[in-house]
Amino acid sequence: MGSVAAQIARALGAATVYGTVSSIDKAEYAKRRGYDAVFRRDGFPDAVRDTTGGRGVDVILDPVGGPTRLASLASLDTLAPFGRVAVYGEAARHSDLNLPILGLWKNNRALTGYNIGDVSRWAPDLLRTHAPAALELVAVGTGTLYRNFPTREALIEAAYRNEVARLCDAVPGRLSEMSPPEALRAWTRRFIDYATAKFGMADALRAVVASGTNPCADSHEMMQAALTALMDAGTAAGAIRADISPTDMFAALAGIALTSARPEQREQAERLLDLTLDGLKPVQPPLPEN
Repeated sequence: MGSVAAQIARALGAATVYGTVSSIDKAEYAKRRGYDAVFRRDGFPDAVRDTTGGRGVDVILDPVGGPTRLASLASLDTLAPFGRVAVYGEAARHSDLNLPILGLWKNNRALTGYNIGDVSRWAPDLLRTHAPAALELVAVGTGTLYRNFPTREALIEAAYRNEVARLCDAVPGRLSEMSPPEALRAWTRRFIDYATAKFGMADALRAVVASGTNPCADSHEMMQAALTALMDAGTAAGAIRADISPTDMFAALAGIALTSARPEQREQAERLLDLTLDGLKPVQPPLPEN
C-alpha cells in the first residue's frame, strides 16, 4: 500500500517522498519502491526533522495507526506549516486514540481521513471516477511498478486480492481485542464493506476476467477459513449455536451481499446482518412450568 502511495505522490509532482518501515531490514526493499529515504517507524519524527533541516513535510500518509499516528500528531513540527496528516487505514489494529487537537489549530496543521468503503457507499459515482484516475497515476510512476503490474488489469487484480487478504487477515486481531460475538459482528460488517467496494469495482473486475485471469480465485476459501475461525471461537465460548456451520453462515452473508450490496442499501444490509447474527445465539431452554 505504501509503495503505491509513493508512486501516486511522484506522479502528482512530489519532489521528495519518504517512507517508514517497522524494522531496518525492510529499508533496502522499500528504497527500491521509489522513496528518497526510509526511516524506522519508531522515532521517525526526529529523522524527518533532521533530514528536512527542521522544515518538516507537507503531507504524512498514515495507514498504520496506533503509536505511529500519535507520534505524527504529538510532534507537529514533523509537519511543515499548513501540513496535514491523512489517515487512510488502521493496519496496527490499535484501539482508537485520544489525539491532541489544540496544536493543530495553533500551528496551522490539519488532520483528515479517507475510507474507500465509505466513499463506495455514499458516492459510488465519485469512486468510479477517481479509481481509474488513481490507477493512471500509478501507471505513470516509476518503472518498478510496471515490472510488477505490466497491465492495468494486473494492478486491479492485485488490488482486489489485497482487499480480500486484509479482510481475512483481520480475524486474529479481532479475536484478540473482542469477545467472539463482537468479533464476528465487526467482521461481518467489514465483509459488507468489501462487498460494496466489489460492487463499485464490478466493471473493472469484469475487464480483468475478460483478460483471462480470475481475480476471485481462492477468495471463497480464504473468507470461508476466516469465518470458520470466528465461528469456532464463538462456539467454544458457548455464544454461538453449534448446529449452524460456517458454510451456512457464509451462504447467508453471500445472500445479503447479493441483495443489499449497493451503497444506498446499507441500512437494509445492517438489518439483515442483525437478523442473521441474532439467529446464531444459542437457544435458551424453556422455563419450567410452575
